[in-house]
Amino acid sequence: MMDMRFSNEQVRAVLEPPSREWRSREGLRDAAVLAALLEIEGEDTLLLTQRHSDLPHHAGEVAFPGGAREKSEDALSCALRETEEEIGLSEERFELLGRMPPRISIAGFFVQVFVARLDSLAGSAPDPGEVDELFVIPLERLYESSRWSWRGHRIGDVHRRIPYFPWEGKMLWGLTGILVQDLMKRLG
Repeated sequence: MMDMRFSNEQVRAVLEPPSREWRSREGLRDAAVLAALLEIEGEDTLLLTQRHSDLPHHAGEVAFPGGAREKSEDALSCALRETEEEIGLSEERFELLGRMPPRISIAGFFVQVFVARLDSLAGSAPDPGEVDELFVIPLERLYESSRWSWRGHRIGDVHRRIPYFPWEGKMLWGLTGILVQDLMKRLG
């Protein structure tokens, strides 16, 4: 298999500029996440967390670092603050590349999605109260369509097909799976 690596310019070309502004939607709470690309041994990987198994919401699920907006906080600051709180890496460690269109979660959040390049995992310190595990998936594996499956879910009155991707005993699915699929389509 061939190593997969995208330049920062290639990634920026398929994303929106990294505006700090919130794009709010009435009736929904604001949240922001950070999708971080990380080069390991010449290959791009995507950084993910497995949420702590005792959290009240989405316990044990695979997710990007991120969370709910704090009062008077801009969207990018929210994503970076939550990332530092969850995995212990400060904003200086990330090169912001852009953002993807916001998405609505089934939990009632309007989620802003930022994409960045992380310099390394050195010094990462996942918060044990929020994160059970910090891990990466090589982009090359994410592009293998045979690894993905789609399952129907009823969300309110709507029936939707949700992507699932098993990885080393964990399951990437739901909104995070949708966001990963969107990023992969954009990158080509």
